[in-house]
Amino acid sequence: MGLSVFGLLLCVFCLAVFGVGLPWALLFALLVGVGLYDLGQKHRSILRNYPIIGHLRFMLEFIRPEIRQYFLETDNEATPVLALAALAGRTSAPRATRTSALRHATGRARRGL
Repeated sequence: MGLSVFGLLLCVFCLAVFGVGLPWALLFALLVGVGLYDLGQKHRSILRNYPIIGHLRFMLEFIRPEIRQYFLETDNEATPVLALAALAGRTSAPRATRTSALRHATGRARRGL
C-alpha cells in the first residue's frame, strides 16, 4: 500500500505542477481506498496482511483451473492409451483375462511381473 500512496502523491504533484496525470491519480486513489478498506476488514487475514496484493492472489486462484489445463499440464495427465496397448487388448481379449492384455502389450508378462 506504501507504493500506492507514493504513486498518488506523485500523480497529485504532477497534476498540480504540470496539469497532467488525472487518470493515474484516480487509479492510485482507488488503490489507496481498496488498501484502507482491506486493512479494516476482519474476514480475510490475507487481505488484511497484504492489502492490494491479496486481491491478485484471489484473482489467480479464480482462474487456476484454466491455467493448469492449458499451461501446466504434465505429460501423464490426459494421455491416451498407447495404440500398441489398445491393439494388443483387442487381439488378445478373446483368449485372456481382463488384465493380462495390457500386461502383454507393455512387456511385463515376459519379464515375470
